[in-house]
Amino acid sequence: MLNLNRLTPTKLGCFFGLLTSSIVGFIYIVLLQEPAWTFYAFAFFALIGGPLLAGIIAISSAPERKIRSALAATGIVFGVVLALFIFIYAIFIRVETKSVQIPTFCDGTYAMSALPSDLAYTLPDGTKGILLLRDAQSTIAAKVDQTHSPRPTTLFLINNINKTILGSITFASDIVAVSMDASTAHFFHEGLGHQIHKATGTYEPYFLTMDAYGTNTDGFFETTGIFSSWSADGNVKLRPHLVFNGIAQGCYIDGAKQSVTKL
Repeated sequence: MLNLNRLTPTKLGCFFGLLTSSIVGFIYIVLLQEPAWTFYAFAFFALIGGPLLAGIIAISSAPERKIRSALAATGIVFGVVLALFIFIYAIFIRVETKSVQIPTFCDGTYAMSALPSDLAYTLPDGTKGILLLRDAQSTIAAKVDQTHSPRPTTLFLINNINKTILGSITFASDIVAVSMDASTAHFFHEGLGHQIHKATGTYEPYFLTMDAYGTNTDGFFETTGIFSSWSADGNVKLRPHLVFNGIAQGCYIDGAKQSVTKL
């Protein structure tokens, strides 16, 4: 059994500080299931409250070098809690990722004139594109430039009501992944994400994002991902599970069905 009387002031402060932050984190993540509207309150108690308590206990129990003990306890607890935060929201999420192997018949060629009917999409300018994803509000379509290597690809975000293009992004190759939630369209290329507001076509005002979505350049295409974001307008999204569709080297990947179709 742990004898608290034998702990140094710094260790004593660390014990109670980490205990406090751990309890706060357990309540928020496990019991309350991470309600976004209370994130900042719980984050304050876990990241600030626990370390401050550690410093207070260390400074009150140290017979000498009080400031040194307090700073050490506060710093240790803050560092551990921050490391746990990064582990939970940016590293551990990799265990929940699903992927499909890109078959050998995905050879980079496209038969645009013979696309499956459910994947053919006519862009507002009349040219033919590839339908990647659609919901009630928006459509994401792609257009591949087969005249240049490695096949630059443009993704379009299209409003379903008036059929206008809200925005487009061109990537250097034809390995792209897309997903949508209620308000945001997610474009990924080689591990780098672009988050576009579905109603306006502008970038989301995120000041911090955490995800572990891969590059899809290793022969596999990741069909699921977890993306957390913190926005300048106060909006918080914590570990939503996203399903990704996309194209890779002449094939269409359906994330929900875990299937690959030659284009």
